[in-house]
Parts: sequence; structure tokens; C-alpha cells
Amino acid sequence: MIHAFIDCDVIIDLLTRREPHFKESALLFQSALDKQIKLFTSPLAIANVHYMVKKSKDEQQTRNAISKLLTIIEIADMTKSTVIKALNSDMKDFEDALQSYTAEPLACDYIITRNTKDYKKALLEAKTPTEINQIIQ
Repeated sequence: MIHAFIDCDVIIDLLTRREPHFKESALLFQSALDKQIKLFTSPLAIANVHYMVKKSKDEQQTRNAISKLLTIIEIADMTKSTVIKALNSDMKDFEDALQSYTAEPLACDYIITRNTKDYKKALLEAKTPTEINQIIQ
């Protein structure tokens, strides 16, 4: 089974039905429901998701959507050590560095994001939802 850390953009695509990305994100999460992939994310990603989803849904709808999501996705620990590693990394984007170093101890195979270029110096190989869906199929 693939273990992957999922970036917030893919989660936002799913919860807001953002086109043209919704279909691939939905397929990815269906694979998680079918136990073909195990997904992880960070508390930071969930906070970002909440902020973005709340722009198109009310507070209760947003919380309900995130609660449902948490039944199929694991939340990784983010520690002081994670922050220090991210601060000292060569990655240009601090938030992406936080995500990368949060994923590090999880023994994930990939980071799933639409912004693969932002993860060139990440510890894990970055793949798009489409690429992961092709691997699973």
C-alpha cells in the first residue's frame, strides 16, 4: 500500500469541488476509502483547508467537511524540531518546508500536491493526484 502525505491544495480541490482538479482529487480519496493508499497531512494543512473552504461554505459546513475528511486521513505530528528543520532547509517556501519535514518521520512514499515544482528540494518525491492515481490503477 502506498503511504502519502497530501498537501492542502488537493484537499481544498476536493472539499470545494474546484475544477478542473476535483475529479482527480475525488478519485484519490476514493482510493483511500478503498484502502489502496494511506493518506497523511499536517495540522497546518487542516488550518489552511479550513480557511479556504470557509470562503465557500458556512462554518458548520466547513467543520463537518473536515470532520468527515478526518475519518480517512491521518494527522501527523508537527513539532519544534519540524519547525527548526524547515527553517534551516534549502526549500524556498517555508510552508512547503514545514509540510516536507512533517512528512519525513511517517515513511511516506510521496507528497501529493499540484505544486510539484515547490517541492523540488523536499525529502520526498512530489507527485500530482493524477500521477498517484495512475500508479494506483
